[in-house]
Amino acid sequence: MVSPAFTDRMRELGLDMSLYNTYPRKSLYILRNEDEIVSTFALNPVPWAKACYWADDPKKIEHLYHDSVFIQDAASVVPVLALDVTDKDMVIDLCAAPGSKTLHLVRTAKHVIACDSHSKRVKRLEHTMRRFHIANCTIVHRDGRRLQLTDHDRVLVDAPCTGEGMVGKIHKVLKMWSVKRIKVMAKIQKQLLVQGLSLVKEGGILVYSTCTFAPEENEGVVDSVLRKRNVKLEPVSIENLHYIPGLTCWQKKEYDPSLEKTIRIYPHHNDTNGFFVAKFRKV
Repeated sequence: MVSPAFTDRMRELGLDMSLYNTYPRKSLYILRNEDEIVSTFALNPVPWAKACYWADDPKKIEHLYHDSVFIQDAASVVPVLALDVTDKDMVIDLCAAPGSKTLHLVRTAKHVIACDSHSKRVKRLEHTMRRFHIANCTIVHRDGRRLQLTDHDRVLVDAPCTGEGMVGKIHKVLKMWSVKRIKVMAKIQKQLLVQGLSLVKEGGILVYSTCTFAPEENEGVVDSVLRKRNVKLEPVSIENLHYIPGLTCWQKKEYDPSLEKTIRIYPHHNDTNGFFVAKFRKV
């Protein structure tokens, strides 16, 4: 049974529970043999992401091209796109496992440090990097809140969250969901974000993202850090992607007006899971 508190919050966000009756469109990220795979299966590109394609039967393609394709939600690449990585950048993926975003980062970055605290997820991350023969990645098994490094060009904090945007897994999400858990996650997220900012060099970029809708885990976390750290928000702008601006108030709480520069991706916007993305510049 769905908690009345959950449905009330979704309604307050302008969302209808019917969004959970659909399943996100399936997609693939192709790391090699792209032309061959696209031609063989007549794949159509995801309009906002290079090397990503819609696929009706991605598992079939993955079986045939095991070391060439990775199945993922098409919106999951958005935080990486916002990070705007170049081939000269040293990057930290602070909550990296199981590695879908890391795979996008290593395609462009000079080097990526992929950090995660959960043993089983780190093993999946290691397996993913071996599977695709990734050489420019160092995996660190550690709580991102305790990672001690400095002066990196880019940091991604794809934080653990309550997962309200994971429409395909909502039954699992709802078993763990509560307003209390939102508050617990928000505390962890703030700690990860603050630590992540300490790893970025002056002038560098940090992207914070979640796959949940709860403002306390999104705009609330960002607002809290904006008030305490020497950072500013920059606009998140992704071509051919549909989204809305972040909230500037929630349940009578006012957030910094610059939160409009963040984005909310709802499932009905692009036929994907939901996401929140914020882009910081360290000044």
